[in-house]
This record gives sequence, structure tokens and C-alpha cells, in this order.
Amino acid sequence: MSETSPVVTGPTSGTVTAVTTERRRPVRLGKTWLAHAAVPLVVVGILLLAAATAGVGAARLIDRQNRELVAQRLAQIGDELTNSLGNSQLALGGFGVAVADSGPKSASAAAMAANILSPGISLALLSRKGGAYRYLYATGAEKPSGMLTDSTLAAVLDRALLADNPLAVDVITHNGNLELVAATKVPGALGGTVVVEEQQLDPSTPQPAPHGTAYSELHMQLFDASGQSQPILAVTSGGTPSGQIVRKEGVEIGDEKWTLVASAVRPLTGTSATTVGWGVFSAGGVLATLLGGFVSVLARRRAYALRLVEERTEALEASRREAERARADSERANATKSEFLSRMSHELRTPLNAVLGFGQLLEISELDQQQSKAVEQILHGGRLLLELINEVLDVTRVEAGNLALSPEPVMVSELVGEVIDLVRPLADDAAIQLIADRLAEGNECVLADRQRIKQILLNLVSNAIKYNLPRGSVNVSCRQVGPSKLQIRVSDTGPGIHEENFENLFVPFERLGAEHTAVDGVGIGLALSKRLAEAMGCELGFESTLGRGSTFWLECLIVDQPLARPARRSTHTSRPDMPGGEDALGASAKDAGEEAVVLYVEDNSVNIALVQAVLKGRPQVRLVTSTHGEPAPALARAHHPALILLDLNLPDTSGEDVLLKLRTDPQTASIPVAVLSADAMPSRINNVMHAGATQYLTKPIDVSRLLQIVDDALLTSAEQTIAADGPAK
Repeated sequence: MSETSPVVTGPTSGTVTAVTTERRRPVRLGKTWLAHAAVPLVVVGILLLAAATAGVGAARLIDRQNRELVAQRLAQIGDELTNSLGNSQLALGGFGVAVADSGPKSASAAAMAANILSPGISLALLSRKGGAYRYLYATGAEKPSGMLTDSTLAAVLDRALLADNPLAVDVITHNGNLELVAATKVPGALGGTVVVEEQQLDPSTPQPAPHGTAYSELHMQLFDASGQSQPILAVTSGGTPSGQIVRKEGVEIGDEKWTLVASAVRPLTGTSATTVGWGVFSAGGVLATLLGGFVSVLARRRAYALRLVEERTEALEASRREAERARADSERANATKSEFLSRMSHELRTPLNAVLGFGQLLEISELDQQQSKAVEQILHGGRLLLELINEVLDVTRVEAGNLALSPEPVMVSELVGEVIDLVRPLADDAAIQLIADRLAEGNECVLADRQRIKQILLNLVSNAIKYNLPRGSVNVSCRQVGPSKLQIRVSDTGPGIHEENFENLFVPFERLGAEHTAVDGVGIGLALSKRLAEAMGCELGFESTLGRGSTFWLECLIVDQPLARPARRSTHTSRPDMPGGEDALGASAKDAGEEAVVLYVEDNSVNIALVQAVLKGRPQVRLVTSTHGEPAPALARAHHPALILLDLNLPDTSGEDVLLKLRTDPQTASIPVAVLSADAMPSRINNVMHAGATQYLTKPIDVSRLLQIVDDALLTSAEQTIAADGPAK
């Protein structure tokens, strides 16, 4: 819901302005508590996950340390087993020597047996005879006399006699019991005598570990092979290993490598170490809860700000899209308008070419006074129509941004002088006095396109003459405005402009009531001048007082005076209608001894008839025509004309393609080509001139200029012919 309230802005002496402010409701993030708590819940979850990860990492570190300690204990136990079995080997060997030397009833043998025997252990001394063992002595359980028949026990005894390691240890089944057997060869002269120690085993019953030793900290199992399975379990101490089991393979017990498997009874790193992971997790949970609440507040404020930004962004995006659509529509409209005006210009110039062309021919023919007056009116009306077409095209180019400008330093005094010279006949006919202020005779230069600024001044001075009072005056003056700008002012003594018409002064086709007078015009000159000035970076304005006249001024940037330009050499030859021109041309043509050919490629019969009428004044010229473009290169090769007149809009191909073929053919590459076209677009003219055209005449054709081009071509052709024939003998 929006509310508005007036706000007073500016100083107390200023203007009171009503500014609309909008009060917005807080933005809702969701309709349920879950939506409100989404962000903090995510934060809490992330922090809890981090805490859990840290706790798990701490627990894993402690477990790894615990495993390392268990491995150290196992290494210690393995060393103790190896050492104790070595001592057992010495004891068994000593017992065998004592029995062999002193007899089984000797006191030393009895003492030795008492030292090495534990409950459930029996000793026996056996001698190997003929591949079998015979009991010599046994202690502990009653042993049968005679030969040993247990092959598994005999295998252990064989290993004790034959192996490099004199101690053989194994777990075997003997007399229906599982026994741990250790056998060693008796040192001394009795090379075939073996002592064997037997101990009954019960792997299902754990053996208590001595208190205070490394065994007491472990649940341990001993396997009589490099593996781990229940059938080869020799002994278990304490409880069965579980959880984090550490295995040590290759413990040397006698001549075999056994396997120790163990796990810690309690954490070897200390009882408090196991709580580290939970401590980290709990601390992380508390921190996560606190941060979650803080993030919840920040998230609400951020969501509110983002929502406002999103609304503003959507509004700006909608405005941008609307502006782009408007720009695209404007560009399409300008393109459509430009295309339409270009086509209309072409279509209007084509019939106007016949009107002005034949009118010019009539003008130079012998007519009585009434006929001359009629032809004068025809030409006057046709030229006004042509001027209108040109101005409409210029306005269109400016609006579409397609107007080609060439800014350069332009000397104001020179520019004003040219304009005064051009409009002086018009001023004399209207009895208007032209005055050029002395400031216009200085050396100031402004930055502008020379042709366009001249066009603007011509329009301003012509209007000042046409809309002046009888026997009035027009004053052209200059004055500097600020440090870097110059005003060119055109003042008249006319009736002035009513204030209510000020806003319509630069509107195209708006003549402000002048359409009811005898003054020619359509009301587009000032509109065009305004747009041309803006395109050049200048400014066009006016001042007017009703009954006292008007002043139009053009303000441009002052620039440094350019370097002196060399005088242009005239490239025009003498025309036949000038004194001596026709004689010179005729002499050249006669010396050549040939008539000159002009090839005209044009599909419009009226235009062909016009050029034929124009060239009747040149009897030495034979006109060859083609209404299609494809045959034109062949005709040029056949007749080798002095000049080719080429239209661009042909029924079978374009004039540019014909020009390209002419320029790429060595036989026709040097023939001058003058393009006669109703297309007056500057871009088209530039493209055609770059393609190799020597002249470009826009329709309606200027007859005098066409004759000048023909005469120049004929004269050049005649000179080339004379040069080719050599000097006269």
C-alpha cells in the first residue's frame, strides 16, 4: 500500500515543490516459519557440519595415534616372544645335555626340568634311529616306550634336526589334543637327539595376561601362520580383539613366522582424548546456534534490500526494453522513411529530368518573347521542385544520421563573400540593399562542413531578402561570443515574426502564413538549416521584433586559420559555346578524320530522346544506344566510343556490374564513363566513383554540364588519335 505526502524542498525564498514519497510494507520472505528460518537454518546446518567434520577429524587423529601405539606394543610383544623363545631354546638344549650326560634321574636334569616346566607342559628326549624316533626320556605325562608313531610330531622333530634354526615350533593335534610343540636339537655329540616340549592348548579359553605388562593393555590373538583364521589360532590373551584391530605379521617363533592380532583394551592415548570429538562438535553447535540467529537478522535485512533492488531493477529493465523497442521502432520508421524518400526521389527525378532537360534545350533555342517567358516559368518551377526534393532528402539523412560531413576550418570572410555574390542578383531584383559588416572581412575561421555552412547562410540570406519589405536592407555581420565561439548574424528590416509563431519556426513545411503570399517556398529551408547546424556542432537561433525585422544567427566554434591552400587548376576545357571552343574542337575532330561515338546505356526512351536532342548540337558525334546492360561491354569493344553514358537502374543488370566489366576489360578500361542516374544518395555516388566512373551526373541533367563532359571527352579522344598518328608530314 502506497501513501503520498507533500514535501517542501529548496530554500524558504524558493519554489515549493510537491514531491511524492512512497511508504512500503516490509517484504515478506515466506508464509511459514520455515521460510523465515531458511537462511539461518542453512547457516546452522553448515556450521554444525563443519563442527562435526572437525570432531570426526579429531577423533580420527586420536584413533590413528591409538593404532600407532597398539602397533608399538605389538612390536614390543613380538620382540619379547622372540627373546623368550630363544631363552627356551637354550633351556631345552641344556635340559637335553643334562639328561644325555647324567641320565634321566640326575639331579641337574631334575633341577633344569623344574625351572622350565609350567603346569600342563611336558618334556621328552628322543633319538632318531633309522628314520624313526625312540623315546629316551619323558617328564610330565606318562609317555609310551618304544618308537614314536605320531607323524605330525615327527615332522616337527625332523625340522628341529635338519633346519638351520635348531628350534622348531608348531601347533599340532597330538593324542587327540591341540598342542603347542617346541623341539630343538640337543647340542654335543648326540647329533640325532631331539628335545621336545609339549603344551596342551585351548584357543577358546583366553589366557590371562600378566598384570602390568604390555599384554594387559591389549586383547590379543596369536596365529601360527602368516594369516588369520580360526583353525590356526594358537592362543588368545584377554578378550577377543575388536574395533580398531592392528595386525603384525612375520613374528619369528622358532622356525616359523606367526601373526599377532590385537586391539586396545582402553584408549592408549588416555580416557579424556575420546571426548575431544564430542567437545568440538558441542562447541561448534553452540557457535552455530549463535551465528544462526545473527545471520537470521542479517538475512531478513538483506532480503528486504534485495527485494527493493529487484523491484527497481525490474522497473529499469522494463524501461530499458521499452526504450529499445521505441528505438527499434524509430530506426525502422527512419529506414522506411529513408527508403520511401529515396524511391520517391528517384521516381520524381526521372520525369523531372525530361521537364528540365527539354526546358533547357528550349531555353537556348530561338523563341519569341511569349515562348521564352513560358519556358522560363517551366524551368523556374522545375528547379523549385528539384530544390524541394534535395532539401527533403537532406532532412531525412540528418534525422537518420546518414549525412556525411567533413568538418574543416572555414574562413568566415571568404564564406560571406561567396554567399553575397550568389544572392546579389536576387537582392537587386527585389530592390534590397545588401550590407556586409567589416567584421566579416577579418581572418576568423570556424569549424564546419564548408558546403553545408554555405547552404545554411544561403538559406538565411535568401529568406531575409524574400521576406523583407520593399527597398529594405539585409545586414550580414559577425561577432565573437565568449572566448571560443563566433556568431554569423543575418538581420533584415522585414515585418518580423509574431511571438506565437516562434515555436513553429523550425517545423518542416510550416510557412507561418507565407503560403498566402507570392513568395516561393515550401517551408523546409529553416528546418533543414537547424538540423544541419546541430549535426556540425553549431547552433542556429533567432531574434525577432514584430514590425522591426528579424535576426538569425549561426554560432560556431572558432579554430586556427589553416595553412594556405594552393590555387586549384581548372580541369575544364573550352566549351563549344564559348568563343573559339567549337572551332578548336572541330579542328581536332577534322584532323582526326573520324566521327566520334558516344555510347548511351539507358532503358528509358524519354531520357534517350533528351540526350539525342542535346547532342544534335554536336554533328561530329554519333550516338549509339543500348536499353540493356549486358550488351554494353560488347558494344564498347566494337565501337570504342570516346565516352560512355551509363544509367545505374537497368532492366537486366545493375550499372555497377556494367562498370566493373568495362574497367576489367583491357580494351575498354581507358574509356571515360559518365554515370547519369536519378539516385542522388551520397553513399551511392561515392561507391560508383570508387568503382571507376569518371563523372556522376544526377537527374535532372544539367545540359550545359553534360555538353561540357562530352566536349572534354571528344577533345581528349582527338588528341589521343593525333598523338597515335604521329606529327603531320
